Formats: sequence, structure tokens, C-alpha cells
Amino acid sequence: MLKNLVNLPTGKCTLFLLGTTALSLVTTPVLFKLIPAMMHLGVLMNWFPSESGIQNEMEGKMKATTWPQDESKDKNNSL
Repeated sequence: MLKNLVNLPTGKCTLFLLGTTALSLVTTPVLFKLIPAMMHLGVLMNWFPSESGIQNEMEGKMKATTWPQDESKDKNNSL
């Protein structure tokens, strides 16, 4: 009688672990296929900026933050 009471929770725990493992083995490949498709759809629907837009934005920030070279230094270096 006591043996059956001890095995009952361990059996349920084992089934729970087997079920969650099977679920993760099924859902992981599906998510890896689904996420890039959703990102592409999001770019097409303008939910997210496209990668080329991000690159152009970063180039604009780089140009805006660079300091112009001092012309007097260039004249001294040419002498």
C-alpha cells in the first residue's frame, strides 16, 4: 500500500517530464522556422525597420559625429 503511494507522484512527475520534453522537441524547430518568417512579414508591413534602413541610419550618425579636420594642421604637415 505504501509502495503505491510513493510511486504515484514519481509516475506523474516522470510523465510530466516526458511530456514537456516531447513538447519542446516539437515546438523548437517550428519556432526556428516561424520567427524569421514573422520578422520578414514585420518588415514588409513596416512593423520593424528594414536592415538597410538601420545601416543607413548608423552611417548618418557616424558622419554627424565625426569632427572636421583642422585645416591649419594640414598646412603645417605639407611644409
